Amino acid sequence: ASDVYKRQLFVPVPNADQRRMILKIHLKGMELGDDVDMDLIIQKTIGYVGADLRSLCREARFNSYGNEKVSWKDFEKALTSVG
Repeated sequence: ASDVYKRQLFVPVPNADQRRMILKIHLKGMELGDDVDMDLIIQKTIGYVGADLRSLCREARFNSYGNEKVSWKDFEKALTSVG
């Protein structure tokens, strides 16, 4: 018999406030355009977990390549490929 035990942890999907906190962490150091609406991003990411939100931020940054700031269009495009 093995002494190794497997455990499963069930972590609930983050609510709106938790998603806001997670996004703030992943957006740190990223300059956002004036057209970026954090509330709209939170609304559109219902069901996203932390890894999804991290991917969304990375993809938006990638989409903004060559621009000074990450715009709403960059997030919109990222939302179609993440989640």
